[in-house]
Order: sequence, then structure tokens, then C-alpha cells
Amino acid sequence: MPDTVLARALSSEESWNILNLLVAKPLSGPQITKALGISTRSAKVHLTELVNAHLVDVVQEELPSGKGEFLYKVASAAHTLVFPPRNYEYLSEALISGLISSLGEKSARLVLRDIGVRLGEQMGQSLLTNTDSAKLTMKEYGELVVKRLLASERTYPRILSQKDSELVYEQLNCPFQELADKMPGLVCDVLDDSVHDGLDRALSVKTIRLACKAHGDATCRFSVVPLG
Repeated sequence: MPDTVLARALSSEESWNILNLLVAKPLSGPQITKALGISTRSAKVHLTELVNAHLVDVVQEELPSGKGEFLYKVASAAHTLVFPPRNYEYLSEALISGLISSLGEKSARLVLRDIGVRLGEQMGQSLLTNTDSAKLTMKEYGELVVKRLLASERTYPRILSQKDSELVYEQLNCPFQELADKMPGLVCDVLDDSVHDGLDRALSVKTIRLACKAHGDATCRFSVVPLG
């Protein structure tokens, strides 16, 4: 597929909004226009471009009346979408490989863990500036971390269950996806886990990874519980 097709499909905020909306479930054209408050013509233009870019599929569902309804759903290609391509993973891979070569894998793991914890703590402290409390409820965690922070990273997150005692969410993509596929032991089990550890420290929660794409699962899934 030519890069121009992909670029055109993702050249507007409406296209990203449609993708984020369809992550939750397949929707019809009228449902999309109503949810986003855009015109039927605008929705049709963006959906056509997304379909041509193989980011959205069109499926037909039979209604109880016997009539068919066309629904739009996120295609598999969009689940690992990184656009525009920047090749940052090559630099990251070179840096990690350099750490291992210079320090050995054990020491490199310690360095990556320290980096991840510091990053997570900074992210958590930044989020807390938007609240009046040093501790988040599971509802606040869902809004600030899952729906805002992770969504802004284009991880396509979705809350699966939310109670006062636990929040479970999954994401179809991850910020480190390309590198995680190559180095799951270092990127997922060390760097990503330590970012969550730092975030947990700042927000007074505990995160447990339930599933991981780089380790063969369909999505990355996490359980979050409050502490104290």
C-alpha cells in the first residue's frame, strides 16, 4: 500500500476519532455520525479512506427483520499502527544492545529498570497535578490513566471491568510494540513492568500484568488494585 494512501487516511482528527470509536465495537455509519457529531458526508469520506488504507473493514450483519446492515470494524493492521513511521525503535534497540554489550545483560536490566521506574513516577506525578488528592480511585485511574494517558499514546485501551476494589483493562497496542516483539524479555518484563512500578508508586496502586502481546497473547491486559 502506498504511503500516500495511509497518510491521507490519517490526515485528520476525525479519522483518529473514528478509529478510537471502532476499537470498542463495530458500528454502522449512522451510529458513527451520531457518536462523533459529524455529518454523514464527512463520515463517508473518512470511512472510505480508512477502508482503502486497510485500517477499517466492512462487515454485513443480518438484522432480525432479515435485512442486512453494514458495520465498520477496526482491521488487524490498525491494532499495531505506528504513524508516521519514525524508526525510533532502531535507536532504542541500538541503545539497549549497547547497554548489554558494555555492562552485560544483568547490569543492563538494572539500568533499564531504573529508567522505567523514574519514567513511571514522573508520569504519575504529572497526572496527580490534575487532581486534589495524592491517591486515585479506580474511577479516576480509569479516566486519567486508561482513557487519557494510554489513549494519547495510541495504545487503543479499553476498560473491561471497573469496581472500587479493582480495574481491569486491555490495550490493543503498546508504546514499545515494535521493540517488544524483538526483545520481550527486556522490553516487557523489565522496562514496561518498571514503568508500571513507578506509576504504581506515584498513584498508590498495584498493577499486575495478565496478558502480553509480545509473549503471544491477543492483547496486553492489566489488573489494577488500590493500596492502603
